[in-house]
Amino acid sequence: MIEDLLKNARRSAGGRRLLTSTQKAAIVEDWGASGLSCAEYCRRHGLIASQLYKWHSDAKSGAVLGIKNDGELHSRAEL
Repeated sequence: MIEDLLKNARRSAGGRRLLTSTQKAAIVEDWGASGLSCAEYCRRHGLIASQLYKWHSDAKSGAVLGIKNDGELHSRAEL
């Protein structure tokens, strides 16, 4: 699943993967469920450990946000 997500990700002109916040959240969830260390998970999937830790930190603090009709931002858990 994650392999397909990473393989089919949009790429910038420089070749970098452009992932949406939903895709990043899916990667963080998969890492948590895998039981692997960050370094091992990153080696297997071609990711950078510092970036995975940043996504994990953002997910813990509720950085995946949605906008309700009144324009206020709410965490993913609230939606």
